[in-house]
Amino acid sequence: MSVTPELAEAVHWALTIRRGVILTELLRDPFDRAERLSAEVLLVSHNDGVSELPDEDMALRFGDSVLFAGSSEAKRRLDLTVHNSNLLNYVQSGRHSDRSWVWRRIGKWWPPWRRRTG
Repeated sequence: MSVTPELAEAVHWALTIRRGVILTELLRDPFDRAERLSAEVLLVSHNDGVSELPDEDMALRFGDSVLFAGSSEAKRRLDLTVHNSNLLNYVQSGRHSDRSWVWRRIGKWWPPWRRRTG
């Protein structure tokens, strides 16, 4: 994975708005952040060098390339996280964000027990 707009747009966007991204966040399951993906970071390549088996608290920078090893399911979920800002926000903060107009509207009345009466 490379931190570019084309290959990791959510991560690139987070760095653009000055919200850091650390490796351990990318290793969280985007559907249950308490769970860790079946993956390890083998290498991070920066403009100024290479870090082999880096600490998971390493902050990513623009243009970094990261080599992961893991299951195909972990790759699929990692790809979802690095491409989707809502999922990246969830693995970072634990909060789901309903950013689209449609989901904000649906969220006001669904599930039914959330409806306001009055």
